[in-house]
Amino acid sequence: MFKKWGLGLLVGVIASLTCSSLWAAGGAGSTGAFLPTELEVAADYVYVHLAADVAAGLQNVDDCDKKDILIIPSEDPALRAEMISVALSSLSFGMPLAARISKCEPVHFGSRATAPYIDSIFMKRQ
Repeated sequence: MFKKWGLGLLVGVIASLTCSSLWAAGGAGSTGAFLPTELEVAADYVYVHLAADVAAGLQNVDDCDKKDILIIPSEDPALRAEMISVALSSLSFGMPLAARISKCEPVHFGSRATAPYIDSIFMKRQ
């Protein structure tokens, strides 16, 4: 089991560091750097949770209702696995993330609130 997760984390770290040099954060739709507090993984959604004070300082393109949650897409299993791997690597190594947000999507619990939907995610170099 460790080999499978270890390999996934290694691939996530390499992919995120490679992509970070190709895509500059800070443009329209970028969150800027942040550290996630936890990941919530369910069958039909994955949420990256942020501390309230961190979420307040992030750019939010469409002014989504919830700013302390980012939604990882679930339509493409390979992309979903890669994004989860990058987020887990960030949690494990304490490296900040940055994400590109395309739109607001409804959350899957309790209300009709919306949260930012992640197009791409990567670790930022410190």
